[in-house]
Amino acid sequence: MNLSMQKHHWPIGPYQVRLPGIVLFLAMLLGVNCFNIVVLENGFSITDHFTNLGISKDYYAKSWWEYLLPQREVYGTWASTSVVLGALVQQVLHPAIVLIFSQSVLIVVGFVVALRMSGSIVFAATVALLFFTVPFNYHVYSVHGTTAHGLLMSYFLLFIDASIALIRGHTRRRDFVYFGIATVLFVLGYETWIDVVVVMVLVALPVWMALRRNVDYETAARFMRLVGFIIGLTVVYVIAKVSWGFGSGAGTETDLVFFYGFLSPIWDDYVTKVIAFSFTAASLVLPPELVSSSSLMRMGPDWLVAQQHGYHPQMQFLTYANHIFLWRFYAGIVFALLLVLAVYAWLKAWEGRTDWRIWVMLFCVAMVLFGASTHSLVKYRPMHSMPYLGYQVWVNVIGTVGLVALAVDWLVGLRKKAALAFVAIAWTYLIWVGFSVRSALGIYVATMQMGTYPNPIRNLVALIAQLF
Repeated sequence: MNLSMQKHHWPIGPYQVRLPGIVLFLAMLLGVNCFNIVVLENGFSITDHFTNLGISKDYYAKSWWEYLLPQREVYGTWASTSVVLGALVQQVLHPAIVLIFSQSVLIVVGFVVALRMSGSIVFAATVALLFFTVPFNYHVYSVHGTTAHGLLMSYFLLFIDASIALIRGHTRRRDFVYFGIATVLFVLGYETWIDVVVVMVLVALPVWMALRRNVDYETAARFMRLVGFIIGLTVVYVIAKVSWGFGSGAGTETDLVFFYGFLSPIWDDYVTKVIAFSFTAASLVLPPELVSSSSLMRMGPDWLVAQQHGYHPQMQFLTYANHIFLWRFYAGIVFALLLVLAVYAWLKAWEGRTDWRIWVMLFCVAMVLFGASTHSLVKYRPMHSMPYLGYQVWVNVIGTVGLVALAVDWLVGLRKKAALAFVAIAWTYLIWVGFSVRSALGIYVATMQMGTYPNPIRNLVALIAQLF
């Protein structure tokens, strides 16, 4: 993988993109992102989450190092560099400013890391665009605690970038310093960073086998040392979390499946959630008509039940449930296709392919499939009945972003003379589907009685009507 950004121009088919063009693209994307949050999504309606939880002012008088530990005042959460940092800053700045900043950081970091990883301007620019269009954090408009979620995802991307350098054998002091800083920021970002550890463990043996088969013994050894380090760090982290800030228990939001006490409900709950969470991320780049019941979205639950005309009244709610859970058929199909793609990517790696696209595909597919493995340990809740909580599956989301950007890069490579046309078509779709999904998410969250989301398409139409 290419870790250098010292070129001054990057090709898109027969065309060349220079640094000023990249700066202009990012500036425009950040401007549109700000306009969308402030105007179309009414971001200034967001309030401070800790205030809503009733956290007293005394909380903000603690010593700085205490914020680096699990926060017993906030259910024992350990989110020093994201949620807690956001709450501290929100004592001075409006939460909407924190949301804009964290989202902007994610767009820029996503672009830079993707470009360093691949050397492809199409891949990097599509990653940046997707971090704007994909509404992975839309629940912030209902429960306002994830304004800094973009920072958590940025830390993960920096961790990936630093890890790649070490795996490639970069051993300068600054490489280790970079890795250390990225790891600390990431680990202190939120407890679900352990989802990444699960992904790394699952791919460790297949990747090691592929590297060894192709006589890349040194890279294989460095990769396994990294995996071993992360596993050791995870053990220390879990011990500290359980000792200082374990917040799970019967009836809490984080009530674990282990509290069932029997294997069958543990297995049923866990497996269904892994598949459902995988699809929750993938659904954010699919047309809503291919995600859930179009009848539910267009007609509504009351109309669907009324069409039974009184038949079997005591069980009519199952008619409604049929449309609520229709998306799980699609989830199974997508999960199966992703498993096939994972096998394909590994076989190509086994054959000795050195193309960065194969390795990105392998790791991104693993993230989409199993990126919420530890979050799936929390018991099924009614809110999981529809695929709208993208912030809970942020690892899966990053994997989805990588796969979609990879697909766009592949399309451009098919016909280089038509590269700009392919990019324009793909980006138009991504923008359209991103805002279509936002409207659908508003229906999902209302159906689940979990609050309300803004409708940016409706707000844009209203804004245009006012202007003309």
